[in-house]
Amino acid sequence: MVDGMGSLSIGSIIAYCAFCALTLSQDAAAATRALDRPIEVLSADHGAERLSPDGDYVLGTVCGNSILEPGEQCDDGNGQGGDGCSATCQVEPGFECTDPVPADLTNLVQDPGFEAGPSGGVWEEFSKNFGTPICDETECGIAGQRTGAFWVWFGGIGGTVEVGYVAQTITLPETVTEARFWLRVPMCELPEDYVELLVDDIRVWVLFGDDPACGGENYEQITVDISAFADGGMHEIRFHSETFDFGLDWTDFFIDDVEIPHGPLEPIPSICETVAGFIFESGFEQGESN
Repeated sequence: MVDGMGSLSIGSIIAYCAFCALTLSQDAAAATRALDRPIEVLSADHGAERLSPDGDYVLGTVCGNSILEPGEQCDDGNGQGGDGCSATCQVEPGFECTDPVPADLTNLVQDPGFEAGPSGGVWEEFSKNFGTPICDETECGIAGQRTGAFWVWFGGIGGTVEVGYVAQTITLPETVTEARFWLRVPMCELPEDYVELLVDDIRVWVLFGDDPACGGENYEQITVDISAFADGGMHEIRFHSETFDFGLDWTDFFIDDVEIPHGPLEPIPSICETVAGFIFESGFEQGESN
């Protein structure tokens, strides 16, 4: 236990700490069974742990994060009791609680980076002068993508009118709140040139050729509220552009990496309500007053 120099050996310290940890764990398990509810202990390996009433470990749970984890009956997003969901995330007597709804960031857009290429069968596509606005370096002569190999290039021609679009139909559940995409505008010629986002032919976002974004060297992410269309039905999402450049210069609008998260974007906590007719310790039935 003690080495020749009168100090504890590393092995002895480790063995002693392991003994202490085991003793604390056993005490916590006993307390848990006595209280008939989960309690939390600290572990050097796992941080906060939860012990169920039978003494089993439930690792990594955090009460109050709006996520229903092992050993929890509810999670209303706080660590306080008295509101129907206790400080250990158990449903309190006289209450009913909904399950929290986890965040869901699944992208509902198929082929969000246009990597299926022109005529890939995912996006409906059109360009008045080029046949399609979906580009890669081989077909369009420059590397304009943000990620992958492909991107959408609207405009890109002088001396004539250019019209282009890409579209697809998507089911938008009620949890959808926004559409996101990345935009770069390398150059602009006329202020009336524009690119827009339409949902069912309704404009929800537009940028014109006199916007400060013109001349940008980098992509910037755009976020658009589309919650008004989140009804569980099918809706057409369309990026559409017109440029009217009759001179030698022109306007370029680049779009890549389109995203519509399924939602919710953040977890929705449990909602707890009192049970009608329940008699609380005060002796009053729910709905009565002093």
